[in-house]
Amino acid sequence: MEFESLLNEIVEKTPGAQGAAIVAKDGLLVAKTAGEGIPFGDLAAHLSLPLLKSEDASRDLNIGVLREMVLFTEQYDIIVDNVSKGYFIMLIVDKNGFYGKGRWEVRRVRSHFRDELI
Repeated sequence: MEFESLLNEIVEKTPGAQGAAIVAKDGLLVAKTAGEGIPFGDLAAHLSLPLLKSEDASRDLNIGVLREMVLFTEQYDIIVDNVSKGYFIMLIVDKNGFYGKGRWEVRRVRSHFRDELI
């Protein structure tokens, strides 16, 4: 199954989802599905550094591998899921959406992405 169809599935099954993407840890977009007005390229570039720093902190503190981060902003809830060593899934859900369902949907398809990205 190709990345875009899996991303579309996550978005379609998550109430309020505005888009999803596979992002390399250097901030480059691999695949995306997004509604109008979502600056995925900018988000990916800006979120990659905090993700890498959080991974470093988790390793340095010996607390295990970072699996997920969630950012709550005034407009969106942004789920960042560490799908494999070099990639993460980013899901954007609007404030009136159901980010918990989005987290579940990302986890549900994570292995499909992992198999393709390794």
